[in-house]
Amino acid sequence: MRTNAKDSAVTIATACAQLKAMLANARSLDHLTVETLVRSYRVPVKEIEYELAIARQKRGAQ
Repeated sequence: MRTNAKDSAVTIATACAQLKAMLANARSLDHLTVETLVRSYRVPVKEIEYELAIARQKRGAQ
């Protein structure tokens, strides 16, 4: 089965939304690394690095 660019974009957007939800609801972010998240989510590494940094900043501000 072949996927086109639109399907791929939707898949990445869905995975990114799932990643953001997981980071928002995680009890702790200390154990999470970019390497483990790359294996779990089909999201570009730069996006994971950004979202993880933002989540950690939000937790630090609270």
